[in-house]
Amino acid sequence: MIPILKKGKDPKKATSYRPISLTSCVVKTLERIVNERLRWYLEFRNLLAPEQAGFRQFRSTEDQVTYLAQEVEDAFQEQKLVFVTWIDLQKAFDKVWKDGLLVKLLRKGVSSNMYQWIRSYLYNRRARVNVDQTKSKKFLLCHGVPQGGILSPTLFLLFIDDLVSEMPKGIKAALYADDLVIWCKEEHASTATYRMQQAADRLNAWAEDWCVSINKEKSSTTLFTLSPKQKAGTIRLGGTPLREDEEATYLGVTFDRRQTWKPHIVQAETKARRKLAILRKLAGTTWGANEKILKTVYQGTIRPHLEYGSTAWSTSAKTNLQTLDRV
Repeated sequence: MIPILKKGKDPKKATSYRPISLTSCVVKTLERIVNERLRWYLEFRNLLAPEQAGFRQFRSTEDQVTYLAQEVEDAFQEQKLVFVTWIDLQKAFDKVWKDGLLVKLLRKGVSSNMYQWIRSYLYNRRARVNVDQTKSKKFLLCHGVPQGGILSPTLFLLFIDDLVSEMPKGIKAALYADDLVIWCKEEHASTATYRMQQAADRLNAWAEDWCVSINKEKSSTTLFTLSPKQKAGTIRLGGTPLREDEEATYLGVTFDRRQTWKPHIVQAETKARRKLAILRKLAGTTWGANEKILKTVYQGTIRPHLEYGSTAWSTSAKTNLQTLDRV
């Protein structure tokens, strides 16, 4: 494993680094064959929760963002509110309980050679860290799915699949791999708080049963409402109160409590203008980038910032949308 420093993190702390594993290409080819077969089995038999969009064909982050945005929009039309809890699962892939994963494989009907192969794939894996050509001693990986493995995302989806079914009545959820958001739509904030607390208790119990860690500092709640009188209560996760945010970013899109989309559009404009400055320098260099190169750079690096999540925020006011049109 080669440690790569995370952006903006303290280089003196070990937790500031992301371990990257470069594994055998031959083994990766075999993993891809097994993974294709396993995914086909899970999809053909509809064994994965429909709320999960991560690492699945014909599904994307924008699907989940648009789904949540439409739920909030519908609630506003019905003069209701939406109480949302944003859940951050701590080091989700690295903390997968292997024995629990094997139990869930058997519950999904994965048995015989496929089960034995995956069991062998998970256990007795060793790793060492390489820093400046200096290697550490090898150590046994007791938890988690293999870092950098082709099969790891599919195995993680299997492990987390029963989470949504644990939610109480009236609670909806959207998952993209380990990015979880749960919400309820009600007329009164007090009712929404009661339902959300039930969901938080169920979630905490599930996490304890399956050895999953929830980052309570990064998890938060947001009350989407047009009424200034509505106030949500504090949600406690395992005894820890979650903070309430006026704005929250989910899968790269910033939601604000009145769903004006102004914070997201301002951020998108800022990113795009920063990259436009680079485009101007390209155009002004001595060798002078031609029109084709400039267009390719614009379409590849600037336009995506302007368009991402537009299926959700296209309902924003014209004055907000015009700021992007100018860019």
